[in-house]
Amino acid sequence: MNWLKAILPATKLDLERLEKKLMASLDDIISDVEEETTLEDSILTLLAGIQQQLKDALAGVTLPPAAQAKVDQAFQALEANKAKLTAAVTANTPAAP
Repeated sequence: MNWLKAILPATKLDLERLEKKLMASLDDIISDVEEETTLEDSILTLLAGIQQQLKDALAGVTLPPAAQAKVDQAFQALEANKAKLTAAVTANTPAAP
């Protein structure tokens, strides 16, 4: 019987324990992904809000070219950050079952 255990070291009980550990780990991963998605969605909402507040504050205002360039740069940076976050969320969010 020892030779059989050497060939097949995992017993049914061992496999059941391993399955429970794996399922717990998968549940933890799913929970982490859901938390990160919520955080990333909040960040995207924050960035959109900041951008809208800037647009509203500057509506009808003519800025000197240097100031306008900085505002344009800020909008470009906000859009780049939103695109980066959106890509990361899309790439790292599992498809719905």
